Amino acid sequence: MKKPSENLSRRLHFPDEESRFPWLSMLLDSYRAFMATLPFYGITDENDKIHFIENNLIHAQAFNLQSYDWRKLVKVMDDFDSKKSGM
Repeated sequence: MKKPSENLSRRLHFPDEESRFPWLSMLLDSYRAFMATLPFYGITDENDKIHFIENNLIHAQAFNLQSYDWRKLVKVMDDFDSKKSGM
């Protein structure tokens, strides 16, 4: 059985349209980037990722970077890496 992201990646390639609309490839790259970074926000299920992006919920994750406690980022990244390597 294929993962939803495999179907999604097929949906994300439109060669004819990309040649007619130069901005489309940038939009698709952004979509792929969101898919890759959502696990850092705790969104790991493929269907949840699609729902998160399609409903513009990514904007709810925005915050002031100057006020962020950057020391916490190290812990978040280490936790993510340990979960990934434990799979």
